[in-house]
Amino acid sequence: MARRKLILAFFLLLVANLAAQDYEVSTCEEMGLHPIIPASEDGPRVDLLENYYVPNAAGVGGLGCWTYHHPNGRDFVVTPHGWGNPANTPKRKQLIDEAMEAITDARALYITYGNMDHDLYYVLNDVDYGVPGHTMWVTNGECWMISGVPGLAADDTPGERKFVFAHEVGHCFVMENVLNLGKKYDELNAWFDESVSEFLASDVYETVDREIESAREFNVERPFRKKYAAYSLFEYFVKERGKADLVPFLNKLTTTFDIKERLRFMRELDFDQLAHNYLYEYRRDRLKDRGTSRILPKVPLTEAREIVLDPGLNEEPLPELWMLRLERINIQIPEGFNAKIRPVTGSDKTFFQSIMVRDGASYHNWDSEIYVEGDCFTEQSLELMISHINEDPLEDLKLSYELEARTDCCSGLEGSMEGCMVGTWEVDISTISHLLDYDVSGTLKVTFENVPAGRLDASFDLRFDFDNGDYDTHKGSVSACVLPLGRAGLLNYFQLSGVALGAGNVHTHFYSRKGKFLDLTDDVIEGLNRYKFNYTSCTPDILTVLYFVQMARVRE
Repeated sequence: MARRKLILAFFLLLVANLAAQDYEVSTCEEMGLHPIIPASEDGPRVDLLENYYVPNAAGVGGLGCWTYHHPNGRDFVVTPHGWGNPANTPKRKQLIDEAMEAITDARALYITYGNMDHDLYYVLNDVDYGVPGHTMWVTNGECWMISGVPGLAADDTPGERKFVFAHEVGHCFVMENVLNLGKKYDELNAWFDESVSEFLASDVYETVDREIESAREFNVERPFRKKYAAYSLFEYFVKERGKADLVPFLNKLTTTFDIKERLRFMRELDFDQLAHNYLYEYRRDRLKDRGTSRILPKVPLTEAREIVLDPGLNEEPLPELWMLRLERINIQIPEGFNAKIRPVTGSDKTFFQSIMVRDGASYHNWDSEIYVEGDCFTEQSLELMISHINEDPLEDLKLSYELEARTDCCSGLEGSMEGCMVGTWEVDISTISHLLDYDVSGTLKVTFENVPAGRLDASFDLRFDFDNGDYDTHKGSVSACVLPLGRAGLLNYFQLSGVALGAGNVHTHFYSRKGKFLDLTDDVIEGLNRYKFNYTSCTPDILTVLYFVQMARVRE
């Protein structure tokens, strides 16, 4: 066994050594590599390869380094002296190959967005930098990047590692094409520097999906400090405006390092409209990963506000709304009302708004009155979305509306439900079988009340079993108006109307011979809306309906 392992290890090392000869290799000294970034307002002097010229420096394996030449003759992968020439393990050889492939793939795509004239140097070593990759500044027409093996440990597939390498090449692209970037203003620029690099890498490797880990509802808690999360915003930007607009947009932003000026430029370039469109699409689950079509996950960073419309008013003030984030406001229409709702007003600053209604209707860039039909028994919910790019929060905004009572909601005489019936009752299921030709099992609870006319609310979990093996299942809840029909002798008659089934109700019939289920929901609604019943007797504890069915009062 030991002999087999020795042969296998020798074979793997031989394969790695043979493959390593695919690249021309020089020492760093032979290449004259000693890149130095001079001290400036962006930071102190940096000697990029200083550790490689110091004996036994941690993580680089000794004095000197190797330079692997990319076939294009202008890009390079740099490794520690201790990694050997050729690379002395299959894993190290694989990392060199992956870095070379990523450089090839990234350079080929990025030139469709702008210039890629700088030579690229990717340093690999065993130092733990705490991040998968890092890009250092451009010096003498060269862009230097670095990754330590410990930092790449979480990226355990070749695709994920190449994505990291392509992301760092994306930084080189940004630094070359955005002329006034300046490290001094890194915090101000990081939101687009990191996000554009992440987007570019996702454009190179569409199916890796590493960037989805950064997907968030884009929001700036402090102006322009949010990293990575805007990658999908820039993907949307390129989709809507094209590749040619990306670099000019970034250059326009960096002509000033004053936040207010940048906001003004963004408004001039209609970025506020584009950002609202993006946020609307994001909220509607319409943004998908291009490679795998996965819907980008919604991770909201702000809680939705809530407003309940008051029948006695026709205007509601809104809280102040911050810039460049999606402000969501849940508008509740009270049960029993319809509503006319008008777009938000009150500011002379530019802002954008869209609204979504419960039934799926939506109004993108909402600009005119809408009529929303309410519900007899539950509140109707709408989601208002507002965004803007102004220097200060929007204030003094207001939502105007008109509520009108529905005329078809339990419109009988006030107090038409007799006092004895009012309350909650548990049905004795065994008594139902007296009326039917099949077995009934489960639970049924019914509440009668005056609101102000008669109303019924019921919850149920029932099964009807037939002799032929078929069965019906009814599970969920229902609300309805209870209309008095008058008396006939000793009996009091009522009819249900305005029936509304609860969300998630189940009403099915199972055909045992066919092994299939039939949805009975429409039949149930139609049948209940015509349903008439009587009660025979009512005591404080027992209500008898339809001659035989008994209910026991539920007391709290």
